[in-house]
Amino acid sequence: GEELTPGAIKTVYAKSDFRFIHIRIDVEKGGENSDYFILLNTLPGLAGSKSMPGLDAVIENGANFLIRLSLASQEGWIYISKNFNPNYWIYNEKRPGGKYLAKKERLTASLDDASPFEEIITQPNRAHYGRDGSVFYPKFMSRSFLKYGTADKSLPGYSDKSAWHFDNKKGILEARIPWGLVYFTNPAGGITYAGLEKTEPISIKTKGISIAAMKVSSAGGKQAISSLPAVKEGKITTEDTPLF
Repeated sequence: GEELTPGAIKTVYAKSDFRFIHIRIDVEKGGENSDYFILLNTLPGLAGSKSMPGLDAVIENGANFLIRLSLASQEGWIYISKNFNPNYWIYNEKRPGGKYLAKKERLTASLDDASPFEEIITQPNRAHYGRDGSVFYPKFMSRSFLKYGTADKSLPGYSDKSAWHFDNKKGILEARIPWGLVYFTNPAGGITYAGLEKTEPISIKTKGISIAAMKVSSAGGKQAISSLPAVKEGKITTEDTPLF
């Protein structure tokens, strides 16, 4: 087996409830300054990107969501592949704020060799004018930031908004991701967003969610130091990637 260096990934678990998909990664102790990628694909083999930003390995199943967790800074982010993102920016200097979000007219889920990953942005308020001529600028919110903290009310650092936590003593990394954040429309039925037709969402039943986890190095690019499933000859194969 793989030599267990500090922070190396030993096991990956997944379970779910009506609100979240829960991911637990057991790692070798001593990796409290490690960085991790969690690669999710809600439509394995059908959507997303086979390559990840700066990584020296590819995943055959692809990933349409990328989670980046830094233990040292306690910062976490989730990104969506551009070819799966229903939204795009329109720039117009004549409009207040100079830009706004719009729905793509049509999007067909596709698995590409490479697609950039983007922040998940929403626009709760569009630009508009008041009756007195006042200008109200658009408001944008990033849903990509994942708050660090524990969901255990008995422990310090509890927050009901927490998305991930690392127990250094036990070597356990846990994340909980809301179903809506990965675009599931009916989690109980396995129904998820799969594209757009005339700006209207298309939903289909998925065969499962593929999950891969990597410990990565930020020095000189993101090198996959340890992963489950294991990287073989520069790739994580479809056959080795379990579905949740």
